[in-house]
Amino acid sequence: MTDTTDFLLYDESQRWTGAALAIMVTVLVPSAIWLVVWPELDAPALTWLVLGLLVVLPVALLVTRLRVRVGMGWLRATMFPLPYRRRVGIDEVESVELVDVRPIRDYGGYGARRAPGRGTALLMGGTRAVRLTLRGGKLLTIGTPDPEALAQAIVLAGGPQPAA
Repeated sequence: MTDTTDFLLYDESQRWTGAALAIMVTVLVPSAIWLVVWPELDAPALTWLVLGLLVVLPVALLVTRLRVRVGMGWLRATMFPLPYRRRVGIDEVESVELVDVRPIRDYGGYGARRAPGRGTALLMGGTRAVRLTLRGGKLLTIGTPDPEALAQAIVLAGGPQPAA
């Protein structure tokens, strides 16, 4: 199995949505203002922590991406800069299902997440996803704005038809 672009059936790259950045700024900016306005609060470590988060989190949100590729006989999902990489042989996929997810309720948030009884999820935003049941009953849920296209690519790669 070779990961060359000659055999790609599907290639999607997702970045965080503006909503995620807006929520983060809504929380951090007032915190930073509060720390600056109340100088009698003698907590330099807390001040540096909040100011550091104001820089680090927006940069992290801007560079993080989920890339999903499907080729003949394989699916590969990577989340940069997180150390998450997953390669699945299409012959390991027992079923494909188009699902709606609620990332915070179902998995505790966005990103590369694991939840008991729900398996692993890769979620960057939105609520639409493809859930793969793998050999051995393991679950892999991949959030995507176009789950039908991802499911179709899996079928073209030799995987099962999506459940109705």
